[in-house]
Amino acid sequence: MGRSRGGLMASIHAVVDAEGRSIRLALTAGQAHDGPIATGLLGGFGTGAILLADRAYDRNADLNAYFAPVAAALAEKQDGILAEFAAAQGGAVDLGEYYNTDPVKTAGAMRPSATLYAITD
Repeated sequence: MGRSRGGLMASIHAVVDAEGRSIRLALTAGQAHDGPIATGLLGGFGTGAILLADRAYDRNADLNAYFAPVAAALAEKQDGILAEFAAAQGGAVDLGEYYNTDPVKTAGAMRPSATLYAITD
């Protein structure tokens, strides 16, 4: 427990999978900054892992280093990615059946930029 303006508090930091199941948990004092705990929580994730984080974690130098190659690749390929998204706009899309869509056709329609997903997958 840590003391902050609101009294005694603690913060729970969690890493979860795509289904919301906990992979890692950490508990810090309420007055502690969120950034320093991120390094320990994110250790072991390989290149290309998709991570979403609260803004409080973005000041951490280790996170900046972790995402620097992705940011550089996205900046380098930005024009191509935007062109792929623009080319996918406006046309009819066949997803198979209305209620039971074909997963392959749906993935193709929902992920129109092969360049983007080659960088982020």
